[in-house]
Amino acid sequence: MSDAPHDFCLGELKAHDHPRFLVALLAPSEHRDGLSALFAFNLEIAKTRSVVREAMMGQIRLQWWRDALAEIYEGREVRKHQVVQPLAEAISRYSLPRQRLDKMIDAREADLEPHPPGTQDGFESYVSDTAGELGELTALILGADPLESRAAAEAYGFAGLLVAIPHRAMAGRIDLPLDRIAQSGLTARDIRDGIRQELLPPLIEGLAKLAHDRLSLIRGMTNRRSKAALLPALLAKREVARLEKAGWNPFKVVPSPYFSVLLRMIFGVISGRL
Repeated sequence: MSDAPHDFCLGELKAHDHPRFLVALLAPSEHRDGLSALFAFNLEIAKTRSVVREAMMGQIRLQWWRDALAEIYEGREVRKHQVVQPLAEAISRYSLPRQRLDKMIDAREADLEPHPPGTQDGFESYVSDTAGELGELTALILGADPLESRAAAEAYGFAGLLVAIPHRAMAGRIDLPLDRIAQSGLTARDIRDGIRQELLPPLIEGLAKLAHDRLSLIRGMTNRRSKAALLPALLAKREVARLEKAGWNPFKVVPSPYFSVLLRMIFGVISGRL
């Protein structure tokens, strides 16, 4: 395969998922193509809701990816697509399990629903089936500890959703569990409209504990492979710190320069410290 599809994957990550672009860039070079293909696949299914106007069109898009995976695993001709082709190469090289990739696609159906998850269990399952599965697949490519890689990815998943509340609210989307929202005295509409923000901090701090719990499962960056797999933990710690500094109000989080993110990740790779 030419380098063009791999370059396309990296280019898409650089444009739309810069943190994972940096993870791929800072990983051992021999695994960069596999990681960029996996992360580009994740980006493709994650952006489904933002590129369609109707839920039915989103379902069709997700089914397209299910069919593409079926063709890969059944040994049929691989679709001429700039993400499918390098993904097929990564699946073959690293023996990536189909059920994990399928689970990631299935979980994205929740993005097409008009309502947030009803319970905290549903909220945690969503992060597990998206970020968590991505973390385990990352570990398979890098030869890292799958449980620690999953924990790092889930921590970043939780923290990222909390920091992104204002951005997603502007698009009419609230992803927080309805049972926890109700316990805080708020409604999803309150959060979407940015009102009654004085009630937000206990809710956000409580949900941020989910990220802390995952981070507590990580022993440390012991080798170069684990360093790359655990970089999302650094990102999670950074996002939680930004929330705490803002008084646990995501609407008051100050944007962080990209250069500071890069420096933090490079420092993590060099020092091996979370």
